[in-house]
Amino acid sequence: MTNERPEWLPGKGFWVRAVVLVLVRPSLWPTALAQAHRLARPRWWTRAPYLPRPDREYLRFRFETQYGSAGRPVPRDLVAYLEWCRDGGNPARTGGRPR
Repeated sequence: MTNERPEWLPGKGFWVRAVVLVLVRPSLWPTALAQAHRLARPRWWTRAPYLPRPDREYLRFRFETQYGSAGRPVPRDLVAYLEWCRDGGNPARTGGRPR
């Protein structure tokens, strides 16, 4: 076991598929916008590319804690996460499991 952090982040393909999965679910749009706002870098408007994106190191940390150092994220997991956020993290609302 090493203390090195993985140098990868999901590529464009992951993000395109994840965005499409959210776009076809209008009920998740308010939650997705709220999470984007919540996870955006502080003062994101002062640094290029002037988009409310999470910090890369934060994303690396989150992906590694969920998938491990060799795992690869699944776009459907973003939908499950947004559903969980929308439902207040209450497993009773989703039947105890992601949809």
